[in-house]
Amino acid sequence: AIVGAISYTAGNPPAALDGWLKVMPMALFAFVAFTALLLMGAHAMNRLRQWFFGTEDSGAEEQPIPADERRVISLLAGAGILALIASVSYLRVQTERQRLQALETLQTLSDLKARQVVVWRRERLSDVRTMASTPWLLDAVRPSAADPQRSRLRQWLSALRTNNGYPKVVVFDGASNVVASEPRRASMTIPDWREKLAAARSGNDIVEIGPYVDARGNLQWDLLVPLRPAAGAPVEAVVWLQTSPTPHIISALAWWPENYRTGQSILWLREGDRLTSLGGVHESVATPALRPGATRIISALAPRSPLARVVRGEESAVEGPDHQGVPIFGTGNVIRNSPWLLTSRVDSR
Repeated sequence: AIVGAISYTAGNPPAALDGWLKVMPMALFAFVAFTALLLMGAHAMNRLRQWFFGTEDSGAEEQPIPADERRVISLLAGAGILALIASVSYLRVQTERQRLQALETLQTLSDLKARQVVVWRRERLSDVRTMASTPWLLDAVRPSAADPQRSRLRQWLSALRTNNGYPKVVVFDGASNVVASEPRRASMTIPDWREKLAAARSGNDIVEIGPYVDARGNLQWDLLVPLRPAAGAPVEAVVWLQTSPTPHIISALAWWPENYRTGQSILWLREGDRLTSLGGVHESVATPALRPGATRIISALAPRSPLARVVRGEESAVEGPDHQGVPIFGTGNVIRNSPWLLTSRVDSR
């Protein structure tokens, strides 16, 4: 019991809750040690006395231990207990220090990755807001536009796609007809794209679509930009921008330092009571439950799990179980002004 209590004070778990041996390992050790002491009869004690003090074995089953030998044995036992307590205390301090260091490192890495996501989103949204306020763009879309204006529009779309890394850029007129696109004859991959265009024409702001996983398994985040001649005027055209988060932010989320090989970061999309994974886990460790498109039900999450905590807006790194009950260090970040969440974890073992 004393050994078990000291070990628990050092930070070791009082029981093995997983694996094939579901016992209390420290209690098992104490039981084995106690049994060994019981098996050490008088002969074993005399042998120890002979080793320490050079006492001759008289062959008797039991013989009294002199007072000076008892004092020496007591001092040795006391010194051993003090050494054990000092070692356990040092182990406890070092264990707690490493735990705090792991939590601090995890929080720092998660904050850096969340900042990358925020900056990338801000850059894309800045592009579309600049686009919405570009006067000549709407002139080039109108049916009355001259050939030089249309040529300028196509050159601008090509430069926008090349320089900003947009997979597709399509410009629609007020009747949802394609005026120009880059690449040429770009196929529409937005689910229910006509309804989405109608929503963009009737709304007052930029429309976000997704992120979503397309038919090829690629993660996409699309933006519909309504173009008006003036504030409050009817929408005369819509620009569809398709972005690809994978090469820009998802790949960055998959990176972890060498000494954090079990680290995982996942970007989530929150829609009501459902969370959808947008990816972030390295392909070498990704499972179907972690790949883009995997879902979690918020109401079914364990309240103490890191994912449930970040859903509630708690962003500090903590130790707790994941959705499978595995003990981890976990933290998360709410991506401001968006339905996105970022969770990061590393095994605590």
